[in-house]
Amino acid sequence: MLNPEQITELMLAHTLGPQAHQLTQTQYRFKIAELMNLKPGAQILEIGCGQGDMTAVLANQVGPTGKVVAVDPADPSYGSPFTLAESTNHFKTSALGPRIDFHLHQDPLEPGFLAAHGPFEAAVLAHCIWYFPNRETIHKTLTSLISYTPKLIIAEWLLEENDPYQRLHYLAATLQGKAAPLISCCEANIQTPLNYTELLNLIDSAGWNIQSQTQLDTAALPDARWEIDCALALIDESRDPLPIDTHSPESIFAPLRNPALVPTALPLPAILITATHRK
Repeated sequence: MLNPEQITELMLAHTLGPQAHQLTQTQYRFKIAELMNLKPGAQILEIGCGQGDMTAVLANQVGPTGKVVAVDPADPSYGSPFTLAESTNHFKTSALGPRIDFHLHQDPLEPGFLAAHGPFEAAVLAHCIWYFPNRETIHKTLTSLISYTPKLIIAEWLLEENDPYQRLHYLAATLQGKAAPLISCCEANIQTPLNYTELLNLIDSAGWNIQSQTQLDTAALPDARWEIDCALALIDESRDPLPIDTHSPESIFAPLRNPALVPTALPLPAILITATHRK
């Protein structure tokens, strides 16, 4: 089994150097994968694989006889500085590549897709639920998975502040969530941010029984700054006027434009949830 440093060296973003934060991202997801207790040889479904940060450590965990079916509805040309296609194609040529089947621009709920590739020992959604367009799609996805796996594993941010310095990440996520349904052809990074209660209610209403919850250590992650940049770019580049106040000094979102505050931003809390479906 590879360690986080060795996995990082297989990732395309690693070629950009430390500023890409690839090692930090891999170390974080490596810890998540360890908490999942996946068995060697397991077949895993990963929804929202993106550029493969979680996919890589899942492939490492399931071993040479395991398989990760990694799905993302986004277009292969999406992403920066590397696209999803560039990143996933690069990783497919690595030592862990044969353990992964990437399916980009693929709706996991497309008729026949899950049946053709399942069943799975577990379905993993790692930091992707906030990218879903709405709560209805999240609920439909979680409900549909019941027929193809006995175990659901979700790692996700929580729209809750435990520290004053998490305020900017909170505002950036909130702003994107408010703007997403108001902008035509929206490319918001975050579209459906959820707090702890909302996330648990969605899991429960979809027919899953929560078995465990583990708080994740997000302190080293750079996502707060990334989401601040995404939120401001979304507003500044939008051609649609928004019925929410984002520019005035009195706006609740004004701190996002404060250059003295942005460097102090800390990431929001995150949680790992495992659940089994009701028989």
